[in-house]
Amino acid sequence: MDASKLIKAKNIIQSVLSNVVMNPLIIAILYMITAVLWYFPTLGKAIDIPMDIMFIWGNIYIVYDLIFKRKMFSGYKCGWLVLFTFSYIITMFIHSDRYYLCIKQLIYNSILIFILYSTKAFNFRKSYKKPFIIANDALIGITFVASVISIVLFAIQFNYEYVRGDITISIGVVWNRLHGVYTSANIGALLSVVSIALCLITYHLDKAHFKKFKVFYIINGIVQVLYHSATLSKGGFLAFAVFVSVTILVYGIPSLLKK
Repeated sequence: MDASKLIKAKNIIQSVLSNVVMNPLIIAILYMITAVLWYFPTLGKAIDIPMDIMFIWGNIYIVYDLIFKRKMFSGYKCGWLVLFTFSYIITMFIHSDRYYLCIKQLIYNSILIFILYSTKAFNFRKSYKKPFIIANDALIGITFVASVISIVLFAIQFNYEYVRGDITISIGVVWNRLHGVYTSANIGALLSVVSIALCLITYHLDKAHFKKFKVFYIINGIVQVLYHSATLSKGGFLAFAVFVSVTILVYGIPSLLKK
């Protein structure tokens, strides 16, 4: 192999490493999608492998950034994120007796928080809009299918419980509350609000793309509201109320003032 081919191969490898393997945007998007899928108990242990992969991948990126780039802790929000992490640790030691589980959750959450929020890379530049829209559509699609299946389970009043480790997991309707295919009614209610919010974010990022799939986004909104109403989740209702209030303040009032 001559020198030119070696240089070309080296450039390809470096491009793949920087643009794919060590791309914080790709890591964050895949991490979020995997995290949402973790809340589907019907997937069982099948989700453990993707979670382990993202856990290792995220930690490798953090170490890589600390050694070579040092971009992760350059964002202006970094100090608040560190304080948030310390507050979580303090709360964990004061109120919890399950330290192993709490530490595990802290590590998993910290990977996403520091990669996604502390870097300056995510400023919604034009080159980043397409990956965000793809991620939005993936999450919207997942929650849409999950809510449709959950509504069917509600219609037939399906209920099934099984033990996974030391946790009892319920699927379907539990005490007249719709869990559906999620681990709990509260998680499902929260994700239904997130799904609707992602539709609005997609509209904000790319109106042409939104109009192209407008019918699906509207149907998804209706499905999410139906699912949300069957969960009887107080936390979910609060999240929905906050979402509606913020939407009115950000979009509704300015539109009225312009008229």
